[in-house]
Parts: sequence; C-alpha cells; structure tokens
Amino acid sequence: MKSGENMLLKTNKQIFEIDKMLTHRKDNDNKHVITCEKETSVKLEEVFFNNNLVSSIEIYKLDFKDNSEPSIFVNLYMGNIEICTMIYKTGVVIEIDSTTDNYGNDYIRTYRIREIWSYDK
Repeated sequence: MKSGENMLLKTNKQIFEIDKMLTHRKDNDNKHVITCEKETSVKLEEVFFNNNLVSSIEIYKLDFKDNSEPSIFVNLYMGNIEICTMIYKTGVVIEIDSTTDNYGNDYIRTYRIREIWSYDK
C-alpha cells in the first residue's frame, strides 16, 4: 500500500449473545477464534493494545456446575501466550474497522471489543 492512495474506511460488527452461543466443553470445541492480521490493533473495553501485539482473539461461553450465571470469556493471545481475559455476563460486540484500497484489497485496522449493553445499535 503506497502513501497517498485513497482508502475507504468501513466498520463491520459481530455480535455474540449469551443466549445464542453454544457452551464450550472439553468434548467439543465451541470457540470462536479470530486471527489478527499484521498491523492490527485491539481495543478491549478501555484498554488499547498496539499494532502487532495481539495475534488472536478467542471467544467462548462457559456454564458452571454451581448454577451460577453462564459467562462469555474473551481471551487475547500474543502467539501462544495469553495476555488478557475479560468475562462478560450478557454478550459481546466486536466492531471491525477496515480499509479498502483502490485495488479492492481489504486491510483490517482495529478490533473494538465491548459488552453488548454498552453498544448503541
């Protein structure tokens, strides 16, 4: 990508609602994994992770044996090292900011992750 090229910015979203997600267990792999591209930054709630720090985002739901409320776990990884975990009770919204160059190539720039109740639809 050359400097001076016209870039179009667009935002997509993925919504993970706790009622619609399958529970992750040892005998199944109901995890949603996003592999972060090079030069991508991640904002988890109010914490900002610089470009190239986060390599993948893992989202899954767990139910607990003590009948407490199920939760959604969001884990951030740097290679094979888990660097952050957030736990949500209602749901998660991931906003994905990407740009498209003059040749139609898409480049993801930022993942913004937050709890669903704070998301203005």
